[in-house]
Amino acid sequence: MTSVSSGENENSVTLYLKYKQEFNSVLSDIRNAHRQGGENPGRKCNKIAQGDFIEPCQQIGRYLIEIKELYKSDHLGRCNYLNYRINSDVNYSKNPGWFEKYNIFSSQLDNICENYIKKIEPDILNKLKELYSLYEDFNSFKVQNYQIKGGSCDKIKDCHKFYVDNYKDCVGKERNPFCKELNNFKKAYANKMRDVTARVNVPQFLPPEKMDYVFVSSLTTDIVLLATFTLFIFYKFTPM
Repeated sequence: MTSVSSGENENSVTLYLKYKQEFNSVLSDIRNAHRQGGENPGRKCNKIAQGDFIEPCQQIGRYLIEIKELYKSDHLGRCNYLNYRINSDVNYSKNPGWFEKYNIFSSQLDNICENYIKKIEPDILNKLKELYSLYEDFNSFKVQNYQIKGGSCDKIKDCHKFYVDNYKDCVGKERNPFCKELNNFKKAYANKMRDVTARVNVPQFLPPEKMDYVFVSSLTTDIVLLATFTLFIFYKFTPM
């Protein structure tokens, strides 16, 4: 899910912090007063529901308006981030019926983020939370003069361990939201660590998603063929 206008090495994992900053920024201007002609989400929210839904509706609705007004041609990554934000923050998801209401709000904005606002399964959500948290730590260090500067090497090791613990479960699950992000994280890890040439006590590479399985499969096939051939020779030339 690479953003259309993003840089070559940017994907939904590397853009996570950008989208997070955008979302937090619009919360300081819920009424959209800073932009001339910008829409106030309160009007739509008051028509959709009342009570304790009004505040989350205004906050989520405000970012939906931001996407429509400023990023309509580049909205997919932001829609996915918004759905993650709704699911991961109990203030936005404590009532399951709110998902439908968010989609009603979206339908009144040319269906921006249509079909993107939906419940994420708990096991996938928990893994996404851990992955994004690790990426924030990983993003905190820089590479200068081929060495790691800032941040903790232990955090990099944690990233490596998390990937190793999970990537085998993702083989053949390309449509799984967590597996997509895990693969994007692998790319982000490789893009940064490839410039580290000085000797460091951290893993520089993450294992490939499928090569291990291709190798094992090929090795198993070779063993079976060799065993079959050996038995054929044995029975063919063994006197009866």
